[in-house]
Amino acid sequence: MAQIIYRKRSITLLLLVFIMIFTVNPLQAEENNNEIPFEKMKTPTEVKEFVKMFDKLQYSINVERDEEIIQDTTMEYNYLGKDTVNNIKADLVSFKVIEKDNMEEIPNSMKFWLGNEKIVQIEIEGELISGDIADMMSEQLLSAIFSPFYSFAKMEISEIENMDNVNRGHIKIGNKTYNSISFEIPHTSEMNIKNGIVKLAELNDFFMLVRYDYQISENNTNYIFTVDSFKLR
Repeated sequence: MAQIIYRKRSITLLLLVFIMIFTVNPLQAEENNNEIPFEKMKTPTEVKEFVKMFDKLQYSINVERDEEIIQDTTMEYNYLGKDTVNNIKADLVSFKVIEKDNMEEIPNSMKFWLGNEKIVQIEIEGELISGDIADMMSEQLLSAIFSPFYSFAKMEISEIENMDNVNRGHIKIGNKTYNSISFEIPHTSEMNIKNGIVKLAELNDFFMLVRYDYQISENNTNYIFTVDSFKLR
């Protein structure tokens, strides 16, 4: 399964300062460059969080080994509105999984009905499944769909909160440009990451993971996750 300086001494320096102020990323002027705003971060790992945050979200997952692409997957999430299932009012969402090599076991098209804080019905390739079975099956399916967010959320804050190499800039997602923060992830034995680069983007009033590139210690493998487009609710 398939499976974010200077001192004034002369007019020349003052001019340089002036130039820097008007060309620096606004975030750099407001925050220390080595701080990551954890209090503003959101990492959705459940359907109810996607429902609250997004109308649409598309992201891709690529796995490269020895410079060869062994997985190329695109996930498309859409919020479809309200519905009623067995007298339960529910939010209806869909996921479409596009696999270029079609080797993954995740079904290509799925719908989930979220009611009373749990999945009350799912549709897999046209087949409807309701009740406790739907809730049980959805856990495995969604863990694969949300795997990029799970892996980031799994990291201990203590592992990344004191990063020195934090860079602020911009990232283009779709046809818009957003403030961004990128930082390096050091070796983490728990997740078997040799090294990695994470990029967060400021989406409205919060920061969210929009890209990572992890190099795994074994097999010279890179896992690359990228948010391609989205529409906030």
